[in-house]
Amino acid sequence: MAPQINDTSFNPVSLSSSSLSFSVLPFGLTFYSFQLRQNGNETELLIGPQKPEEHAQVRRFRNQTVGRYANRLPAGEWTACDGSTKLNLDVVEPPSVCLHGGQSSLDQRTWTALPLESTSLFPSVPKENALLFQLQSPDGDNGFPGDLLLQVLLTLDGNKFKYVIKAALEGDAPATPVNLTVHWGFNFGGDHTAKDYAMWAECDKVVVVNSSDALPTGELGDVKGTIFDFNQGGPEDLKAIRKFGDVWDEENGVDHCLVFANPSSTSPKLILVGPSSSTPRPVLTFTSNQPAVQCYTAKFFNGDGTRRASHSSSTDGKGGYEKFQATFLEFQGVIGACLPGKEFDSLREKNGGDSILKKGEVYENWVEVEVGTI
Repeated sequence: MAPQINDTSFNPVSLSSSSLSFSVLPFGLTFYSFQLRQNGNETELLIGPQKPEEHAQVRRFRNQTVGRYANRLPAGEWTACDGSTKLNLDVVEPPSVCLHGGQSSLDQRTWTALPLESTSLFPSVPKENALLFQLQSPDGDNGFPGDLLLQVLLTLDGNKFKYVIKAALEGDAPATPVNLTVHWGFNFGGDHTAKDYAMWAECDKVVVVNSSDALPTGELGDVKGTIFDFNQGGPEDLKAIRKFGDVWDEENGVDHCLVFANPSSTSPKLILVGPSSSTPRPVLTFTSNQPAVQCYTAKFFNGDGTRRASHSSSTDGKGGYEKFQATFLEFQGVIGACLPGKEFDSLREKNGGDSILKKGEVYENWVEVEVGTI
């Protein structure tokens, strides 16, 4: 199915403060620009093409809102762990994987901007420095049951940006799996790769996946002493935070679901620090209600498309991002929590449930990022 496009799809809608500016495209609810303002300079923090229309030309998952189920599930017909919710999911990664909700999912739709008024999912809405969007996903959409109402609230307050994604079932379906995220990718400028960035993550486990299809096995691995151990330094010691490149896989980088040790904590969950050659170095501090984050360092990038001029050594921005020239941080549920079988019980335990949204419940995923420098 072709992307759903209308006259509003590629018109950026913006928020701004003295410290930050942000803009979003209705197409795919794509985070189009996120800039740090400091001393008269602006630093673009997100990857992106030269023109907004390029987001619809090739499906690359670059800053879109994705779902209904972010990450990977088995394609085809199967029944979720509750024993009654039946799915028939698209093959996106042949031969047997459904990625990010299917062939033509939420990232391929144009979302509708709503007035800043109370809704069924957001009884209280700020009257300024906020944006509100909605999408209806019909029953059977890409093989997922149930009519799903989705609304997203975006707010900017000084040097803090926050998104809140909510969803609820309408109609007769009793349940459906839901795992939504924003697939935003970070690059603070220049030709640096992810190896030059530093990251702290309050994670103690990583979801173990099959080498053949990257679907979860049901196991959780300890991160200590591995490439996934990002516990050095922290909010009180930013300069001690480990660079990706200190422990690195030259072929694959990182593309795994990291599980937070204390998912219910309201303290910072993750910090991303710019390259040491940047002056000053941007610092992004994330808090979230999600139990996990998929960290992906863009191993499949190959220079296709274009990139922002501020992220290129050429003056016209021609030539897209190369391998490892972005760090994606996709805050979400623990992948595979809805899969049938006792072998996935450990995933459900760390997730705090099975990721199956029932009629009358409201799904919520919020992430706040505070932007500063060192």
